[in-house]
Amino acid sequence: MWLWHWHDEPKDINKLYDHECTGVFLEILDQNILQALGLLLIPSLILIKKRDLFLDKMKAQQRKLSGAKKKAKKSGNSHMINKPEESKTRKCTTNKQAGLNESTNDDKNVSGTHLVGSNSDLLMDETEMMGSRTTKACSSSKHQGDKKNPQVPNERTLNFEIPSSHRFHCSPHPFDEMHSRNRYIQGSVLPPESGKTNYLDPVHEYKLFECLDADEESKMKKFCNEVFRFAGGCMNRRTNGTIHFGVGDKMPGKQESRYIHGEVVGVQDDGSRDKFGDCLKKNFTKYFEKDDVDDAKDCVRPPRFVEINSQAQITLNKHVIEVDIVPTSTTCGNKVYRTKQMDYVEGKWEADKGHIYLRDGPSTTDILANQNERIRFDSCVKLKDDVQKWKKERQSKEDIPKVPVKREDEGRKLAMLLTGGRSTLDNSLYKAHILVVNKATKDQLKDLEFVKNINWLAVLDFDPESNVSGLCSIVRPEKAVNLHFPRQYVENDNKDIETVVTDLHLYKQTSWIFCNGRADMLDTRDKPMDPKEFLKKRSKELRNLVQFLCHKDITPSERVIVVFLVLLEVQDPIDPFLETFINFYQEFGGLEGVLVITGSAETFQSWTNIAKPRVTEEELQSRSISRSSLQHVNCTVQKIKSGTRSDKRYLRTSSGTDCELKAADEEFLSSIKILCSNECEGTAVELQKEEFEEFKKIREEAFYRGDKVSPWNFYFAEKTGKAFIKRDQFDSLVERIESAMACDVAVKTVNIFHHPGCGGTTLAWHVLWHLKKKYRCAAVKDNEHDYQEISKQVVELLTYGEADPDVYTPVVLLIDDLEELENVNNLAYHIRSFAYESKVHFETPVVIILNCMRSQNPIGSQKNSILESVHLEQQLSTNEKHLFEEKLKEIKKEHKEIETFLSFMIMKENFDEEYIQKAVGNMLKGIERETKDTKLISYLALLNHYVKNSCISVSKCEALLGISTVKQAFWGKETLEEVLSSQARLLLIRFRMDEVNGTYESMKINHPLVALQILKILKADFAIWQGDIAKDLLEEDCLFEAGMGRSLIERDVRRLMVTRQRKQRGDDRNTLFSPLIEEVRNYPGPINEKRGKLLLIAATHRFPKHAIIAQALARYCDIEENNFEEAQVWGNKAIDLNPQSSYIMDTNGQIFKHQLKKSCVLEDVSGEGLSVQQLKRALELASKASHFFKQAQELAKKEDDDLNTSGFHGDVETSLYFIELLSYNVVFDKTNPIKKNTLVKYLKGECDLSRIPTAGDDEKEEETKETVQVLERHESYLRSLQSSLKGNLELLESIHTFSKARGSENELEDDKNNHPTKKYFHQYLNIFISDFDASKAKGVATKYISKNKIEKMSGDRFSGLYKLLLDGKATDVEAIVREYQKIGITSTSEIREKQNYVFACVILHCFNKKSKHLPCYQELVSLVKGVVKDAKQKEWRHPDPFFLGSMFFMPNKCHPINNDDIILLKDCTEMMRRLYRRNFGSRLRTRQPLVIFFLGKGEGLTRILPRSKIDKVSELKNSGKSLKLLWQSGEILRDQKVQDLLLRVRGVTSEEGQHICVNFGLPTGEDHQLPIHIRPVNPGQLRRGRSIESVSFFIGFSLDGFLAYDVISFSMT
Repeated sequence: MWLWHWHDEPKDINKLYDHECTGVFLEILDQNILQALGLLLIPSLILIKKRDLFLDKMKAQQRKLSGAKKKAKKSGNSHMINKPEESKTRKCTTNKQAGLNESTNDDKNVSGTHLVGSNSDLLMDETEMMGSRTTKACSSSKHQGDKKNPQVPNERTLNFEIPSSHRFHCSPHPFDEMHSRNRYIQGSVLPPESGKTNYLDPVHEYKLFECLDADEESKMKKFCNEVFRFAGGCMNRRTNGTIHFGVGDKMPGKQESRYIHGEVVGVQDDGSRDKFGDCLKKNFTKYFEKDDVDDAKDCVRPPRFVEINSQAQITLNKHVIEVDIVPTSTTCGNKVYRTKQMDYVEGKWEADKGHIYLRDGPSTTDILANQNERIRFDSCVKLKDDVQKWKKERQSKEDIPKVPVKREDEGRKLAMLLTGGRSTLDNSLYKAHILVVNKATKDQLKDLEFVKNINWLAVLDFDPESNVSGLCSIVRPEKAVNLHFPRQYVENDNKDIETVVTDLHLYKQTSWIFCNGRADMLDTRDKPMDPKEFLKKRSKELRNLVQFLCHKDITPSERVIVVFLVLLEVQDPIDPFLETFINFYQEFGGLEGVLVITGSAETFQSWTNIAKPRVTEEELQSRSISRSSLQHVNCTVQKIKSGTRSDKRYLRTSSGTDCELKAADEEFLSSIKILCSNECEGTAVELQKEEFEEFKKIREEAFYRGDKVSPWNFYFAEKTGKAFIKRDQFDSLVERIESAMACDVAVKTVNIFHHPGCGGTTLAWHVLWHLKKKYRCAAVKDNEHDYQEISKQVVELLTYGEADPDVYTPVVLLIDDLEELENVNNLAYHIRSFAYESKVHFETPVVIILNCMRSQNPIGSQKNSILESVHLEQQLSTNEKHLFEEKLKEIKKEHKEIETFLSFMIMKENFDEEYIQKAVGNMLKGIERETKDTKLISYLALLNHYVKNSCISVSKCEALLGISTVKQAFWGKETLEEVLSSQARLLLIRFRMDEVNGTYESMKINHPLVALQILKILKADFAIWQGDIAKDLLEEDCLFEAGMGRSLIERDVRRLMVTRQRKQRGDDRNTLFSPLIEEVRNYPGPINEKRGKLLLIAATHRFPKHAIIAQALARYCDIEENNFEEAQVWGNKAIDLNPQSSYIMDTNGQIFKHQLKKSCVLEDVSGEGLSVQQLKRALELASKASHFFKQAQELAKKEDDDLNTSGFHGDVETSLYFIELLSYNVVFDKTNPIKKNTLVKYLKGECDLSRIPTAGDDEKEEETKETVQVLERHESYLRSLQSSLKGNLELLESIHTFSKARGSENELEDDKNNHPTKKYFHQYLNIFISDFDASKAKGVATKYISKNKIEKMSGDRFSGLYKLLLDGKATDVEAIVREYQKIGITSTSEIREKQNYVFACVILHCFNKKSKHLPCYQELVSLVKGVVKDAKQKEWRHPDPFFLGSMFFMPNKCHPINNDDIILLKDCTEMMRRLYRRNFGSRLRTRQPLVIFFLGKGEGLTRILPRSKIDKVSELKNSGKSLKLLWQSGEILRDQKVQDLLLRVRGVTSEEGQHICVNFGLPTGEDHQLPIHIRPVNPGQLRRGRSIESVSFFIGFSLDGFLAYDVISFSMT
């Protein structure tokens, strides 16, 4: 503060302020320090000189003061000035009166403020002088604007040393106003009690009014005494005045007070405010003469109660009681008023003889108090004369006419400032609105409804109680807001700006940021603080928050408006609210982009005073709404609120009516865009014809140029009666959706496969528009968003507003441009899961997923799911051509420059390549090769052609083009459209990323075919190849700098480099590398052979921390160059970057596998044999490959994604190849039957290397020894080779046998994956299983022969046996049973042999019930019990034995209930499910367990019914519907022939509604409930609401437990 006094250069002071220079620091400043802080040489010298002179002056004053104090101490006199005291006639004779711990002396001093530092005492007088200036500037007098008294800009350089909390000067409440929204801050200091008067400006008197021990009557008498005494003084002096109760009134010469003079303390609010006014009203006659009572009532205003907040803006239950005195000249005339006082005398209150009070300076004196009668008489005579003079002077003041204030149209001004000169908030210049607000009173809240009508990016709230009783509490019920603190935006410095935006859902919902903590939080970090503490602990957070919000990617400076809503007068120079204003002022470089709303002229004046040192009054006035009340502001904003949104939006309900979709609820469903039944209807914009036409024109032209279709496009067509083009596939698609609604699955998918740019998305939205009044329609905004969150919101939409929790309106959910169909199935899985968790009861689908997917081969993609799909090609039908011709005629009538409607014209011309070539060629005329424009066009063309949904954010485009983000002072900031060339403006379109996260705008080429044509022209005319563009793109640093859009372009560029084409994704071919790399590596010429590799190396430089790039480069070196050493280097680099990826581990295994095949070619080895060195090399490579494959297997089991089986396949392929190589070695030569058999025995662990025979001739003996030595060094790998190979093959076979892929497309892919498994098993059997001829195999044990035969026929494993059932190989099954019987299966046999024998018997029974090889049923039961018992004891790791137990121990009418069997059944059920999920759990999301048997009628093995038999028996198989569709819909189980085979079981639904408990009848006729839970295949068939229902159903057996089919109410069976 004192710096401003002796140095008047604001820019220099601002620099010191920014570096937080304190008083101590200012004392030690030298020239070098000042220049380091940015001050120039001359100003720094001047500042130091002034500082030295100032300090010398202060030291002289200190010496003078020190001498005066010594003299005062010797004389014993106080340095205080004595002033007249009040009359001593009042007596305090009782404790009641004594309890009024109150001073009645009116002469008090204002405590000065002190600077901390070595010269704080020296500076005291100067500080007091500056404090006086501050007081004047903060007063409410008409001289507030005096420019000779400059304000201090900020008191961060001051540290006030005051015993209590931080204090600052504040203005009194506006005089003679009862309903002002002014409040006081506890600890603030009001101006000193004034003495001088100009009659109209009020004088002030302060009373602490503690009354600690006083009773109620004494308290009220004291109150009246003080009010009427003060009133008498003011009325006689003819001056306005205010007496304040609850304000410190420290007296000179008396005991030190806890409060300084004028400090706001407050009176506790006990809820009985009326008593103060009633007391005054009843006592006028007791205090005034009869003739003066009416005058007193006219002059004395009722008490005013001004609320008090803490310095942390917490509402305190306190107030300051103020009484205004207004002695007008017409009321008082020339009268002199006599006023009485009430004294407590002898136990009662009595009025004294009276007093004539007069305001004399800052005190109220009684002229009758003088003991000298003559003096009293003279004083009275003089008073009568003075009163006449004062009356005339006051009257002259009252008669001065007020200068009329020119009032501007603030309503229009508000609309212009809030919208940037536009008509409504919809077409506002500003794309982001930020609100900064302080504490609101209850009265103000009712006029703040407009806050709900603006879509705020963020609200910076300085009211810690806002969430409980403030603005936030009234907004939250109607608007979706996320409650944040500033630290959440700045505490994670390692996060980039885009991550913070995503984490905090910025732009999705309003971020309500509590800048000064929350009163309702327990965490000490979030507690409110007073300004001084805030300055120390939170000021940096707040400044960083403002910088974050002003970041060019969050709020471009020319597209954001920050509204400061000043509800509470700000009078503290270090108030955080003011700090925020200054921070935005600095970030914006001025007030452009800032709007201040104060709600009253007084609040605006106070705001101007406190901000004036930094901002001129003219600047503030130009950007402020200062005279309009909040009520008027509210009404004005309501008029300009969003005009394109329906006031009320409705959803279809199950009853056929509509329910309202609340705005707050819709905002929380931020992952989906909801299409309401009254979409676009009843909007305000439609009422304004001209505005609506302009709005319609802009929307339509954007669509025709290539922007995505909007619901408005369909509404315009309906409104004008001009039909939207209806594609030929429209009716077919609607029909498929309606057919899907008849299924009994929870989620059904309908697909649109389309060529890029042929209108697939438009068709999907057209269908949604058509169905919006029948179903609930929505679209996924971000197809890469968390599927769990999307699914949760879809289920919330499903049940929203339904009166009956058991009914719902199905949702048609559009998801656009997914990369893979697998993602659709993932989404469907999560929706099903949430629907089940929400206990949604359904008999038909709850959600239809409308999957709109790009495909280079739409017809081929549709073939995989022809009944649920339609396709759309880049080829119009005759009817469609006609529709486009008619539409063109309409467009020509309404729009100009239709040649720029490139997207529409390409379709109208039927995607004619010649037209596209000509149109794009014309648009590129005049383009120059080296310009930044050409760069931008080439980058976007490359990305848009190769990567779906790719784009570049506007801010990145601006950076590339060199557009400055700093606003120019005179000419404004350049815009992207101004800088772009005419060619670029024709080819590029700007669009909001609403489908991603709605946070920024981006640019893209207006059509995919245009992007391709641009690349062709650049290559033909400028010799700019795709590889050159890609290399430049990777080296364009400005595109990859931190900011919004960085993660998106990084993702797109990575996909450009590594994403391969696959036919299963709809591509027209399968590629080894990304299409770009494939094309680059096929460039003609020898120099281009390595361009693909060079591009990938450049990509590793751009993305050094992304393992996928290093992995792609490793694959390139491996596959394309066979450079295995370099491939291993890059493979290891990828592992270092991501050691938890099974795919990267698999890549490293593939490198060694390929190296093995390259270094040891079978064709060469088969002729020459495998040398020792080759064997050694082969063993090294094979073992390393196996090591990586096994790591890939383990990682795949831990990954949440679909089980990656490539590690299993790679290990199997490597093992088989190596065994084939090994068979050409001298020791295991396959041409020698003995050596060949030795290899098999060795790998099976049946013989040691020491027993391997050596060769007979000397030539081979040495090689044999060396070979054995090599084998010994790798014996651990060799010994595990066969068991590992067999285990991998069985796992792969089990996956494909006992579970199935979800979705028809996946099932086709499943068959492809199963094909190599069959081939590998065949190779394995050829190696390890010999065909024994019993007549020739002398000396070979019969058991060994039988085991080999069983394994040869796939009878040694569960999956193999079941495949025999599926393949119908009854003879093989019977042979297997026969061989098992030869072995002699007993209770002591191995678990695996027993379980396989029992299962083989079950399958044999399915083929031939009368086979002579079938044992009796009880024998099988006995074996199963033994198997289960042994498996439990030995902690068997596979579910197979427990699956058998679940089938054999399931009772039915012919199979009586046995308690032991029930216990076994329960154990089997639990163990089977647990082991299945342990082995296959990671695939449960993409695969589902397959039911292989059903519980049938009959007894024994007859009741175990294979699913294949149901398929054969059903008459519906000839209905034209596929078996898959019949099973999905459940129709096959309603076939009468099928029902004759199956046993319908009774049960009861659980209380949780998740499963069914089975009931079986006892011979007595009673029901017995089994202790097992059966999950329904269709959980929606179980009622919600915890309804316990009797049901009947069929039981299916799977390795994941029992499943209930065709569940219906028992009363219906």
